[in-house]
Amino acid sequence: MPVILKKNYGRPIGEIRAEIHNRLAEGRGRTFIYVVPTKRKLRDVQREFLTEVPGDAGPAFFLFTLETLAARLFTLICPPRRIVAGPAQSVLVNEAVHSLRKSLRYFRIPSGNRLPKGTSQKLVDVINKFKELGIYLSVLYSEVEASAPDERLKLSDILSVYQAYENRLGDHFIDAGGMLKSVNAAWDTKVKSRMVRDHFSEVDTIIVSGFDEFSDPELTMLFNLSEISGVGMLVSFDYHLDNEEIFGHLRENYQKFLEMGFQKVTAPGNGRPTFEDHIRQQLFRRGPALPGRAEKDQPGRQRYDCRDSVTLLYPRDRQQEVETVAKLIKRLVREKPGRDLSKVCVATYQPQVYARLFRETFSRFGIPANVTDRYSLDQSPLVVSLLALLDVQDRNFRLKDLMRALASPYLVIQSGTGRVDAGNLYEVGTRLKMTAGQIAWHNRIEQRLASVREELSVAADEIEEVQLRREETILRRAQADINALSVLLQRFSQKMSPRQFRDRLLSLMKELKLVESILAVPVSIAGEEQIEKDSRAYQKFVAFLDEFLDILALERGGSVHEGLKFYLDRLRTAVAQVRYNVRQKYGYGVVVTSFDETRGLGFEVMIIVGLVDGEFPPAYHPELFFSKARRERGERFHLTEHRYLFYQVLTNFTEHLYLTVPRYDGETQVVPSSFVDALTKVVDLQDLREKLPDEFSDKIYGEDELLFRIGHQLGVSPGWDAVAALPTPSPVRKELLDCIGHMRRAIEVERSRTGGAGLPEYNGRILDHVGPDARADLLKLRDAVYSVTQLESYGRCPFQFFVDKVLRLNVIPEIEEGVSPLERGGMMHEILFEFYVKRRDRGLPPLSEGDEAQFQQAVDELREIALRRFGEWDSIADAFWDIDKELILGSENRKGILNEFLEMERDLKLEVEPSYFEVTFGTRTGSRKIADPLLKLDAPVTAGRVRLRGRIDRIDIGKKSFRIVDYKTGGRVARRHDMDLGMSLQLPVYLYAVEEILHSKRPGKPKGAAGIYYWLKLPVEQRLGLGSAEHLEEVFHARKQMQLVGTDEELKQIIDQAIRFVNEYVERIAGGDFPVDPRVPADVCPYCSFGTVCRIRTLKPGDAVTPRDEPNES
Repeated sequence: MPVILKKNYGRPIGEIRAEIHNRLAEGRGRTFIYVVPTKRKLRDVQREFLTEVPGDAGPAFFLFTLETLAARLFTLICPPRRIVAGPAQSVLVNEAVHSLRKSLRYFRIPSGNRLPKGTSQKLVDVINKFKELGIYLSVLYSEVEASAPDERLKLSDILSVYQAYENRLGDHFIDAGGMLKSVNAAWDTKVKSRMVRDHFSEVDTIIVSGFDEFSDPELTMLFNLSEISGVGMLVSFDYHLDNEEIFGHLRENYQKFLEMGFQKVTAPGNGRPTFEDHIRQQLFRRGPALPGRAEKDQPGRQRYDCRDSVTLLYPRDRQQEVETVAKLIKRLVREKPGRDLSKVCVATYQPQVYARLFRETFSRFGIPANVTDRYSLDQSPLVVSLLALLDVQDRNFRLKDLMRALASPYLVIQSGTGRVDAGNLYEVGTRLKMTAGQIAWHNRIEQRLASVREELSVAADEIEEVQLRREETILRRAQADINALSVLLQRFSQKMSPRQFRDRLLSLMKELKLVESILAVPVSIAGEEQIEKDSRAYQKFVAFLDEFLDILALERGGSVHEGLKFYLDRLRTAVAQVRYNVRQKYGYGVVVTSFDETRGLGFEVMIIVGLVDGEFPPAYHPELFFSKARRERGERFHLTEHRYLFYQVLTNFTEHLYLTVPRYDGETQVVPSSFVDALTKVVDLQDLREKLPDEFSDKIYGEDELLFRIGHQLGVSPGWDAVAALPTPSPVRKELLDCIGHMRRAIEVERSRTGGAGLPEYNGRILDHVGPDARADLLKLRDAVYSVTQLESYGRCPFQFFVDKVLRLNVIPEIEEGVSPLERGGMMHEILFEFYVKRRDRGLPPLSEGDEAQFQQAVDELREIALRRFGEWDSIADAFWDIDKELILGSENRKGILNEFLEMERDLKLEVEPSYFEVTFGTRTGSRKIADPLLKLDAPVTAGRVRLRGRIDRIDIGKKSFRIVDYKTGGRVARRHDMDLGMSLQLPVYLYAVEEILHSKRPGKPKGAAGIYYWLKLPVEQRLGLGSAEHLEEVFHARKQMQLVGTDEELKQIIDQAIRFVNEYVERIAGGDFPVDPRVPADVCPYCSFGTVCRIRTLKPGDAVTPRDEPNES
């Protein structure tokens, strides 16, 4: 039992709880003040007292914590001041540091004159700790004077900040520690004592219960109260004189109470020692060791048999630990159906490690719970999105801020007839390379809209036209959304006073209808707890806003008139210190809390989790801002304080105690807490460390486990009757039956996907399984105009073609700042097109036939064209753009890509010469608007039954033959193997198409001889893509023979094969045949955006979809 100390209390006292019960039963609830250690205990006592007064109703009780008691006394005997807490303290500390920025020598103040968030919070914590311990300025002055030279600089700076902070509190503000100091300083035994006595006129006793340690200011306040005439005091103090290993840090407090005139009350014994008695006397206690005696047989090592009430378990990891706790609780309820779950407590030293796990697991197991967790306001999704919305204005419509703000379901911003579409803005932002700039958003959208209108005027392909129409729609939507946001945030564009900022922010929140939005989110989507969290965060933010801005205005003397950035910076610093929590549901369910919060509470069942070495007891981390002497004292009592905490939580049960230790944290093996070993040395408990009870794995404790086992059995035995096997006599919920039906169907689908039979629609063969409209749309695709790239996509993977080209699923890419490789390639095409067309128009000979002066003139012309084109991109280029330009143009020390390209062209001695450039057929010119006016075919080229469109970078023609050239600025060149598989069709199909075009446009009917790649990267070189050996050295050169065929006839066979692939693919497309069947998974799957849709890894082994190394093409 705790030690009871009394002063000026004449009546006999056995148990404090019995004394309180008697007074309540007699209707004397206002004759005593009751002081408890925590607000949780205070709320519990309030409800408990109401059940004990006659008629379950009575006057307001005098219930306090020490902090709230100090606040009440402050209002009675001290001049009024505004009370500030963590957030406001943070603002004042930052302002104090700002005023000292030129004189501080230990702390380094950043260029923005604001401390980092961590340092600011540390200073607030240290100042609060100083005041809590009674280390006021006079004491700290003495410590600085007595400090060693290596500490003096640090302590002097802390003293300066402390002093400046106190100056800023001034006569307007006061913090919790300041209230206690002011109450003690203002106290006198006549006037102030009488004021307090008159206020609590009916009180004759002050009861202080459930505490372990008191600070000096708290002891002073209690002493002053104990001196009030006609008022006695009782202090319930959990202390045992003979076990210094647990109670040693409390000896000083105990002695001070005796010096203050308190007397120890000797309570009568209870007969047989209890578990609590044994733990209090024996846990951690050291006795003199005798040689040759086992530790358990040493004197003073009496053991207590508690195998029926204390159990130790070692689950595999934290997840199994939490699931084991859930199963324990379900077993407890099964054994005692009427059990009050609020009398079951799960306690841990580090609740932040376990809070999320317990919420998720208890929800799965259907266990109601009150999970104690204090949330940081700056982590609330609601507050994060609101501050991000202000950042949109402050940082000039940066895309990242837009996404952070608009991702919240609570920010419903109206735009036209709908709401601002975050996904649409992100897609447009990535396409237009938008990073920031309200005006830039407007200008680039307008520019792109003009381009889309121009491209629509020449569009002939249905697929491309649909894509352009969609792009036009999303651009206009984005434009309207940016305008709506501009109007909404315009109110913050000017400088404001704190009051104006507050009013405008509140008006923004009202216009956004945040309260209505929070309440409108369906519980099925966000969950009741999340909605309550956000509601509490909103209330806390609004309440905090008044305090924060009032302090800012008063601290600066009302002269603040600043822009949005000023308020946002300070708001972020302050809001990081604000904590909030959801309302405790009294009597609702299992209490999940920290060791500290269990003080003064009583439970039937206590479950202690997370007893891992290094976490409890935690390693000692000295407070660096304290003096060396104070750090040494803290280290001396660190272990004792945590032993005491362990003792308190161990003894806080009446029925059963469970202790759990995870064996692993993730993949890391952990060591059990040394405190567990200490416990097993003094008690005999139920030891389940080797193996958890079989019932935890054999029995089913929740629907999740039930469904898992049913799913496993259905996978093994598809015909098994799961419904008949359900282990319940009561009617089965419809939702559970539906879920089993879905599982059975999913298993059938997976069997069909992996086995290739049974359900053809899940193997990609959909024509006979879609509605009449979709079927008609598929059949129409037989007559569509196709690009070779589209058909290559089908050849690589039919399913990829289906989701990309038929369903047109929208894949939003990551934003790529600056010039992308694709845009860089398009730029090179345009530069070379302009260069060659101008040379052709002027009748200039091929470079291979000119002299050095003509070559140098060509170099200068190409460079001039490139510089002009590059200038069009400078405004959106990134930091690497200058490097890219140097690679292309060259420098004094090295040749660039263009120079090497021209030298290669000059050195080629062939019978063909560059004749046509950017030749298009099938009307559409693609993303590049350039097209050769001398050779252009508006109509598609027909290959078998398929109509084709495309663009050929360059055609070189001789008297009897020609070659096509494809400029490559990235990626890889096609291999002969890819052509044989039908994955690469471009070169053979383009050779066919050029022959068709030239036969109708040019006499002589030249034959296709080769397809060549020009590798426009350093070193620039020519690579053979496909060619006939009959034209080697006349039409092309080839360093390697892999892509070479022997004769023109063999080349024609490859072209014919490609045409067959084209017709096969179109027939399969129109026939609705889109299986998940990538031709070469290692070449296709790693670069596909639809892997999560097709779930290829369930069909192919992992290494089959891993990208393979490319062969060296040089």
